[in-house]
Amino acid sequence: MEELMPFKTGVVDDPGDPRDYKYEELVGAGEPFDWEKGYDVEEEMGASLKRESQNGSLSCVGQGIAKYAEVLNFFDEGILRDFSAKDIYSNIRLPQGCALISEGVKWLVNHGVEEESNIPSYDRGKPPTEAYMADKVARNEDRALRFRAKSYLTTTHNDIDYLAMMIRDNHGLVTSYEGDNYNWSAKFMTPPKKPTFSHCVYIKGAKMINGKKYILVLNSGGTKVGENGVQYMPEEYFGYLKNIWVIRDLITKEENMIVDEAKLEQIYQELLIGSAADDPGAKNHLGKPEDEVRKAVGQSDERQRIIACVNAARNVLKR
Repeated sequence: MEELMPFKTGVVDDPGDPRDYKYEELVGAGEPFDWEKGYDVEEEMGASLKRESQNGSLSCVGQGIAKYAEVLNFFDEGILRDFSAKDIYSNIRLPQGCALISEGVKWLVNHGVEEESNIPSYDRGKPPTEAYMADKVARNEDRALRFRAKSYLTTTHNDIDYLAMMIRDNHGLVTSYEGDNYNWSAKFMTPPKKPTFSHCVYIKGAKMINGKKYILVLNSGGTKVGENGVQYMPEEYFGYLKNIWVIRDLITKEENMIVDEAKLEQIYQELLIGSAADDPGAKNHLGKPEDEVRKAVGQSDERQRIIACVNAARNVLKR
């Protein structure tokens, strides 16, 4: 029988890595979100996602990312598979328990994920303990790589309109929030009086209810949390929202260009330098003298150079 258990801290705040690309840098803003229409990934899929129960384990990062992977795979191949939260969590788990979301999304991109039938996240059909989820099981790398994602991006935006747009355009996102054990399992979430835990969740949609905007939290606390495992987080809760990531299977041309360093250098030469290579005064694809471009790029660090290349590629592709 499913038991309703208060959450413990399952997420460590990401320290931040300057090498991680920001959503706003590489993708930017999409069409404004239509709050009258809303968005729910299950409605778009025409299918219901399995509700999970992590029980007393600290495996929420594995749970949230595995669920996100199921959604992305559905839109990729049209099959709703059941992916293993244990496969992800046991491989990124910190010594004291819990995990970093950044390590989880990177694991999915670099190593893929096993299906639940191969590495069960339930102990003989029962919700798991932390010891069970921490125990690594031999995985088939080739089999898991079939389901790896292609890229991941993060953001520091916590504006509900921007996040709703990201959710719609990326079939959800994965994030963490701080909470307390007061009203923690309610359908409509209220900001914590004093945070006592940090929890990772998959966000499956956004909608307006009675004139108020919410994002839809698919919780791994079981069906007794919220409304059949779904909670509604209002904008006033966003001060406790952290570590926001999107995982992408269908990536833009610009993102694809930065995956291969050799291709990146080619973009740099062709788009930033271009036809100006033999004539410093000539104009390149950006319509600026080559020496001016070299000076501007030379003053920036490597990461900014990459972003400049991507932005240049975007400008050319739009023509």
